[in-house]
Amino acid sequence: MNEATAKLNYDTACRFMKQEAYLQAIEYFERTGREKRFTPDTLRNMAWCQFRLAEEAIFKGTPSSAQERLKLAERLYREAGKAFLQMRKGKQSVEVQERIDFRVKDCRKRISDIRCYREFIERKEEFQEKLKDKSRKTITQSGALPISAILEIEDNSAS
Repeated sequence: MNEATAKLNYDTACRFMKQEAYLQAIEYFERTGREKRFTPDTLRNMAWCQFRLAEEAIFKGTPSSAQERLKLAERLYREAGKAFLQMRKGKQSVEVQERIDFRVKDCRKRISDIRCYREFIERKEEFQEKLKDKSRKTITQSGALPISAILEIEDNSAS
């Protein structure tokens, strides 16, 4: 384990994270973990990056990508929270204990946020499916041909 390389990778990852270059940040956090073990802060920062990438995916309209990233972020936050609690058992100064407690609370809050996002995505997908079904029923009841059938007729007549 090379401590200097791990620190350089961690610092680089943090710079990328501050620049909102989350994919690059994750890459350097993973390098940190390969050089050294994954610390609770490294796990928490990786979770934050995954969380932010999931938010981007939600707003870009790619729910499956968002769900995958949210699952990963939740797992990382859980691991970080457990690791922070493990640290809490050791003899620490009051100041360090307070910082650990803050990080544990942050992990729990982010897990709650992730659950809300996942529920939002699921409800949005259900709503969109209901709209499609309603649209299909309306077209069928009105006797009008669905656009796909019209396009198919046009394709067949052109042949």
